[in-house]
Amino acid sequence: LSERQDFEFMMNFALIPARFSMASGFVDPAVIFTFISYSFMHGSIAHIAVNMIWLAAFGSPLAGRIGAVRMILFWVFTSVVAGLTHYALHPESLSPLVGASGSISDMMGAAARNGFRRVALWPALAICRAGASQQADA
Repeated sequence: LSERQDFEFMMNFALIPARFSMASGFVDPAVIFTFISYSFMHGSIAHIAVNMIWLAAFGSPLAGRIGAVRMILFWVFTSVVAGLTHYALHPESLSPLVGASGSISDMMGAAARNGFRRVALWPALAICRAGASQQADA
């Protein structure tokens, strides 16, 4: 992209909090989409590469657990929440927000909470649990 096209792309799709706080009561409805579109933009190849590594590490187990449709909805929801959080902390910022780091961080939390399969810490503990559940069934 040329510098002008890059600038226009950034202005149209990045999340810029000042657009909302300094809007004088009118906000273009299309600008609301920036609460999602910013998460698909990245500042550099390294930025997108790191986010993709974290997405593979934490998004895969979560997607396997909740399914593809819920994963997409989760991405949209967490993008909006991360964008709103940034807006709440920096309402008059003119700096464009780009990147999926907010959504990736939320996925890390969700995966840590319930995305990974449960694995017994000690094999003996797993055997004890299995025995206890068999006794309870009897």
